[in-house]
Amino acid sequence: MADEKKYLEGNYDGEPVQQAVQMTADVVRANKAQKEIRETQKRAYEIFEDECIDLEGITSEEFERKMETVDKNDSLHQYLVDGALLTCTMATLDDFEVDNETSVK
Repeated sequence: MADEKKYLEGNYDGEPVQQAVQMTADVVRANKAQKEIRETQKRAYEIFEDECIDLEGITSEEFERKMETVDKNDSLHQYLVDGALLTCTMATLDDFEVDNETSVK
């Protein structure tokens, strides 16, 4: 049990025997979740690679080199995920000027 720990729920109620049963079920669920996540990530990467190769007309080796470069340059390790919810913390309903152009509302 290494990486799957981050997928454990960790809330176990009742007597020690009940808690042990719940923990066992939780570990099984966490292992399944970890496996599904890895498979999904692998498939998403393969689809992305295929699309890039088709669009850019590059080889698989060139794609791998580009991905290594991107990975090294991504110092914050940030990425977007399908379905991610982005929020804005600086929204306003007030008028304000942008670069000496018209007011934005």
